[in-house]
Parts: sequence; C-alpha cells; structure tokens
Amino acid sequence: MAPSGGPEDKTPPKILKTYPDSAALRFQDNKIRLYFDKFVSSKSLEAALFFSPYIDDYEVQGGGTEATIIIYDALKPNRTYTYTVTDALQDSRNNKLEKSYTFAFSTGDRIDSGAISGRVFSSKNRPQKGALVLAYLLPTNNPAYIDTLNPGKVKPDYIAQTDSAGRFNLQYLADGDYRLIAIDDKDNNRLYDIGKEEFALPFQTVRTGSRAVQMRFASEDTARLELQAVDARNKHLISVRFDRNVMVDSLSAASFSLFDSTAKSPVKVFDLYAQTEGGREQIFLVTDSLTENHAYGVRVSGVVDKFGIRADSLVLDFRGSSEPDTMACMFIPPFADSAKNVLEKFPPSPSGRLLELKFTTPIERARFQREFKFEKATGSIFQPIDLDITFRDGRQIFVKPKEGFKLGAWYRFAVEQKNLNDARGMALKDTTFIRHFQIAPEEQFGELEGTVELDTSATLILYAELLSDGRLYPMRLSPSPIDNTGVSRVKFKFTELPEGRYFLSAFIPATPTASPFVQWNGGSPFPYRLSERFAVGFDSIRVRRRWTTTDAVLRFPKTMN
Repeated sequence: MAPSGGPEDKTPPKILKTYPDSAALRFQDNKIRLYFDKFVSSKSLEAALFFSPYIDDYEVQGGGTEATIIIYDALKPNRTYTYTVTDALQDSRNNKLEKSYTFAFSTGDRIDSGAISGRVFSSKNRPQKGALVLAYLLPTNNPAYIDTLNPGKVKPDYIAQTDSAGRFNLQYLADGDYRLIAIDDKDNNRLYDIGKEEFALPFQTVRTGSRAVQMRFASEDTARLELQAVDARNKHLISVRFDRNVMVDSLSAASFSLFDSTAKSPVKVFDLYAQTEGGREQIFLVTDSLTENHAYGVRVSGVVDKFGIRADSLVLDFRGSSEPDTMACMFIPPFADSAKNVLEKFPPSPSGRLLELKFTTPIERARFQREFKFEKATGSIFQPIDLDITFRDGRQIFVKPKEGFKLGAWYRFAVEQKNLNDARGMALKDTTFIRHFQIAPEEQFGELEGTVELDTSATLILYAELLSDGRLYPMRLSPSPIDNTGVSRVKFKFTELPEGRYFLSAFIPATPTASPFVQWNGGSPFPYRLSERFAVGFDSIRVRRRWTTTDAVLRFPKTMN
C-alpha cells in the first residue's frame, strides 16, 4: 500500500518579510513585495488586501511564496501609506492567515505613529475573532461630513481585524478623532451592510492613543417586515412564515383575516400558536374548514418583530387543503407527579417564577381560565389560591400565584380535560391530570456578592450569566458615590442562583430608572449613535449550593480622555 503522505497540513500561512520594510521612509518605488512560507494565490491576496489612504489602481502579480503588488496610482509626497492583509488570505490548502497584519511606508521623512487598540465581543460577551474594525478619521472642519458619514457607502480610512482574543490594533494612524465600527464582513466588501450584518460601536468618540476601546456586537433591522409564505397543512390548520421571528405575544386571532376568494366568503380564525421549524418560529392558525383547490388570501395586521418594527396589511395567497386534522388536543404534563426542585432554573422575567403549561393544540382560553384548579399546601391540606394566568399563544400558558411561588412550598394543580374544549369548540378526551410538585427549596441555591467598579456614579444593569445554558439573571444597581481614589464601588448580591459557573457583565442604561430587564442598546451605525457603556468579566465564578461566593469584582474600562 502506498504511504498516505502524513497528516493534512492545517497550519496557517505566515508572512515572512516584506519590501519595503514596515515603517520605511522616503519610499519612491511603485512595487511592494510579500514573501510567504506557503503557496498563496494572487487572487487570494487581492481579496485580503486593503490600502490606506485608499488606492484603487493596483495589480497583484505572481503567487506561490512571493507576490508583487504594482501600484499604478501616483503616490502623494510626504504621506504615510498602510496596507493591511486580512485573514481572507488563504494558502493552497485553504488555511487562513491567523490574524490581520498591517504594514506601513512613507513617501516623506516621517511616518504617522498614531494607534488605537481594544477588544471586540460577540453579542454573547465572548471574544469575537475575525471581526473587521473600520476606522474613519473625523475632520475637524467638516461637520457635514461627520453627520452624513454612512459606513454602508463610504470605505474606511483604516482597517484592522481581531484575533482569537477579540483584540485589534490600528497602527500608523494620522492623529485625530476617529469613528470606529466593527462588522462581521460576510461579503468581504469592507462596508457595513445595514440589516444584514451585525455591528459593534464604542460608547464614546475615540482618539489616537486610546488603548482599551471596547465594542460589543449588536444587530439592527430597518427593513420592512415581510410575509414570506402561507401554506394549508390540513383543512383546519395554516402555517404562516415571516422573513424573521415576530413577537408572538403581540398577535391574536384578530391579527389575521382569512378570505375564501373562490366562495367569496370570510373564513374564521379561531386561535394561533408558534412552533419552530427549520430554525425559525412559524405561526400556525387554527381555522374553520378549508376547501381543497379553493383560492384563499390572508391579511396580517399589527405584527411586530423584536426590533419593534410594526407591519400592517401584509397579504399573501394560498390554496386550500382537504387533508383531515388528525392532531387531538391533549394536555402535555410538564413533569411527573410529586416532582421536586421545580423551577430551580427558570427564565428570569419581570413576573418572577412562572410555571409553563402546554397543550398539543390551542384550547378555548376562557374555559381553561375558569376550569383550571390550582392549590397550595398548608401543612397536609391543599387550599385554592388566586392565580395569574397568561397565554403566550393558544397552547402555551404561564401560571403563577398572585403572591408568587414560595421556595420549598408544595403545590397541586388539576387539568380535567372533560371540562375543556379546543379552540374550535371540540371537547377534549375525558382524562384528568393531577400533579403535586415542590418548588426548589432555598438550600438548592447559592449566592454571589461582590463589587462593580467604575469611574462614574451611575445606575447599572448587572447580569450573572449561567454558563451551562446562557441564562441571564439581571439586577439593577443604584449609583454609588465616587471615592477619593476616583472610583465608584457599587455593592451587589445575587440570591437564589442555581449551582454552576457564572460570568458577570453590566452596562449603564440611558434611563436611570430602567427596568432590570431592559435591553442593552448597541447604538446605530447610521444615523450614528454611540452604544451604551458596558463591562465584561473575563473569569468565570463558581456558585455552590448553600454557599455565598464573595469578593467578585467587575471593572468597567476607564473612559478615554
């Protein structure tokens, strides 16, 4: 048997040297040479190359382990030029450059030496590798340019790329103020594609000499919400798909109007529910009977996406179906009887702990609210208590005692299906579900206390993130005075945290009275709006049951003067 040739080469290519040397002065040539340790194509180098100031007319020749860049534009005298090679550069085995590299030369006797460095984080507070940082020099005498600077249309003056730790370093900059934006440049055009790419912005204007700029990815969507597809799954069920996820709790049956164009008559929509298919949440409508091959139209009004974009009068046509609806409406018990440690891990919400109940298909909501039985144990006796019942959609229900769930307490609920109807008024199968359960007791949880340090007195929204599932536990902290060292030290204490490892993060909300559940605002690339200031902890913290973990510290990076 012939030898296999050894393991596949997966090491990144390296730039061994350049001509001219980086930071060379009085450069008069029109050729730049790069030398690599591996074979690199001229096409790959051309896709990875960026000049500042922008050079449009150049050619990449050669390839292999040596490439020549011929500049046809006339270089301006006494000017610093930089060229950046990003990780779009690949060798012949498709291994990418490990990080971007910037080289410089000057046509005069001096070279610009300004620098800006920092870190870029993902929307989940993790270091973002491979983000492209675009830097725009802001002129001091042209406010109109500053106001109209659109990173979706204007190429940056300088670029850098983040490494595996999210760090970037912009070098050889002309001194001045800069506008920075980091993007996940999916199409490698070095422009921000509004609504299609994530972006990250700093919380203040950046100047050369800044060494700890922090940016975190956010997303925006200014595009109009679209109704993409409507399909009759059976004679009583329609699926509705939008071009993005929508806020399900903003919808009701009244949001949808259904019309039989063949019979020229309206069709009743009884209720709806959401279900994820193909990675996207779709809306399913329970309707009166449809007829096969009839033409139908659906109109949607008052639908809102997660960005708050509202759409009205979205219309789409579809064909009916005669397939029978074979899905019976049944209660899906959330746990076995006598379950313990219920709601130990729960999605934090303004309403506190919520018990989620679910049916296979939508039910008649008013009847469920009348017939649902819920009790709390006092000693060995269960007694009815007042409840808050909230429907997310026709089959997903959240319940909680008005007084809130008490740690360690026992509760009981009963779902008697014989007293319930589905959304179309059909009786459910005569089955009774009774569940006794205990809310997780206090000894199941741990505590975390510590200090947030920053150089200003401000309201904070602090998060403890459970690393095992990404769950965020929020807390709003009131401002604390600045001490004689110039630091505001804000004490915090999380209680009722499930055991596990946590990351801390925080931000300063624009509104001091903001709810702990307010979302961090990442700003806007155009029109330009800075992000809210934030901090990210780099070390995980262990929280144990029946234990208080102390002395945790989260530090905000200092503001840049």
